[in-house]
Amino acid sequence: MPTSTSFRIRVVGGLSILFVDGLSFDILDVPNHLLCVYEYRGLSLSLSTPISANFRGPWNNFRTRQPMSVEGFGGMAHIAAVGGGDTSVTMFTISPFGSFEINIEPMNTGFTGGLGIGIGMGDFSRVFPAIEASRAPWPHNV
Repeated sequence: MPTSTSFRIRVVGGLSILFVDGLSFDILDVPNHLLCVYEYRGLSLSLSTPISANFRGPWNNFRTRQPMSVEGFGGMAHIAAVGGGDTSVTMFTISPFGSFEINIEPMNTGFTGGLGIGIGMGDFSRVFPAIEASRAPWPHNV
């Protein structure tokens, strides 16, 4: 699997019910044009509407301190967010196993149906092996 230090990430969709969060993410290896789908499953401490939903958002660029495979981001993740609608501020941190922590802040997550302020922590795991980005089906299409 090729490696890179230049990536993009976006929220594909998600749902938070009370204190349980589930989000789907795409990570794109920019120079190698490979896409991998990840899921975040976690618990949060928040003051918010009982249910909120995230919809497909824009790409956010980030770099890693060491070359990584697009399949190598699995591990723990932390999220902190405030806002709702199309106005929110989000900080997302991925802690891949065996690699340096990656901070993506601020992260534009797109439109969120619901309002709140909170922090969360959970598992960030790969769903499918990487594929050529041009072959990714909707909603993962590039």
